[in-house]
Amino acid sequence: MDLNYIYQRYFISLRMSDNAACSNSRIAHRKLAEGYAARIADAKVNGTLAAIR
Repeated sequence: MDLNYIYQRYFISLRMSDNAACSNSRIAHRKLAEGYAARIADAKVNGTLAAIR
């Protein structure tokens, strides 16, 4: 995956979390954002997203 795509999904998840209608949706989108943030951090350390499944 392209790192720009992961950044885009991260920011979309944050926005969806901020605009969620209920707490369950807010939590789900926030968890997705956390997962994308972890992938971004890993790519910064390892220099690639190729190892991410």
